[in-house]
Amino acid sequence: MNVDVLINPPLSFEDLWVKREIRKTENFEVNLVSVQHLIEMKTFANRKQDQDDVILLSKLFPKK
Repeated sequence: MNVDVLINPPLSFEDLWVKREIRKTENFEVNLVSVQHLIEMKTFANRKQDQDDVILLSKLFPKK
């Protein structure tokens, strides 16, 4: 498992928390960043892998 630590995030924790996505398993819940916020953070990071991820995520989850 990889975990990214954000030193200078483009969005506040409060904004991320309000629009988080909650996934439930049998034993617990996991709080995840929303897809749209993930795209925004990857756009902000602008690394090559993030650029590729933004393209893929935008295709998989088009804005409504």
